[in-house]
Amino acid sequence: MPMLRLRLLRTASVVCILMACVSSAGAQSTFHDITVSYTYPGTYRTIRQADFRNLTLHEFDENGPDERAQLTNGKFKAEFQNVGGESVSVDSIYFLPSSPGTQAQYALVLSKWESVGGSSSQLGIAQVFELSGDRLSVVQQVDWDWHYGGPYEPFKRLFETKTNTITFPSARYLQGDAHCCVSAIDIVTMRWNGSRLLQTKVRTELSGYGKREGKTLDNSTDLSQ
Repeated sequence: MPMLRLRLLRTASVVCILMACVSSAGAQSTFHDITVSYTYPGTYRTIRQADFRNLTLHEFDENGPDERAQLTNGKFKAEFQNVGGESVSVDSIYFLPSSPGTQAQYALVLSKWESVGGSSSQLGIAQVFELSGDRLSVVQQVDWDWHYGGPYEPFKRLFETKTNTITFPSARYLQGDAHCCVSAIDIVTMRWNGSRLLQTKVRTELSGYGKREGKTLDNSTDLSQ
């Protein structure tokens, strides 16, 4: 089974027929914020000792670890038996400030997960790693679908170190959209509070495809805050 599963499949209002996914109800966002509790084997004196580019990265859903990729120099690649393949690559790593009075240490790892076969999937993942005592754990995962076709570059300056905020564009399927043709984009901003990323803003706008097709956003689609 391919490593990457479209996160749209979590939503009952999405119907998949012959590898094409079409929304059967209203607009569907594709970003998720999951609390994780997964501890790696071994011990570390500091979080900077962790070799994130040669770690086994896990992709999580609400039930726990779902898929994994053993990285070598920040990359993983595999081919499917019949056609296509999958790849994972670490985009960037940031060491985050901790809340006052805590001994825990934190790092943010941004990675790209891609799969190409009968259909294609592109997933961005931001994972918060915590070193507590001498044990390394993943405590939060934020993921988003960057299969939206523009206009934004999906991995350009996602994290701003001066403000400790991450901003990413995520596909938003409007009613009738096929997997290939995404009409809208959610621009999501989250801020680091010393122990996790908290959502502070979502702005929804039409994608390049949505503008060309003359799509519109109604009040139920616009999530601006």
